[in-house]
Amino acid sequence: LMEALMQSLIIWISVMTGLPPSPPPSVTYMTQPEMFEITQVVGVAAFYDHNTETVVLPKDFDQLKTLDISILVHELVHHLQYRAGLDYECYGAREALAYDTQESYLEAAGLSLSLIIGPLLRMVIVTCRPEGTF
Repeated sequence: LMEALMQSLIIWISVMTGLPPSPPPSVTYMTQPEMFEITQVVGVAAFYDHNTETVVLPKDFDQLKTLDISILVHELVHHLQYRAGLDYECYGAREALAYDTQESYLEAAGLSLSLIIGPLLRMVIVTCRPEGTF
């Protein structure tokens, strides 16, 4: 079921973003403390490891919940960005497309990305800054 979900989301993402489709990544599940240990990001919802082409989702991920699927959409955008070999000016520039696509997915379901991340934090994340500044 997860494989079919990812394949359909990849097609949707490709149509929405123009990123070329690719085979789905691997998926693994971790607890919040395990994800924090790897990413050092407090409250990280999920992440994509381009070295292993693996999406890491929370253990309580529910593929029937729109908010959870939107998190998968975000990480699949990173997978397609990586597979397309795209370079970005900074980490934030890579995140902007993932957040925009996640927001489109949520809006189609009558929801808002602000349920997950506030607009101010989103702006901070997607803004490129000189090295060493925040």
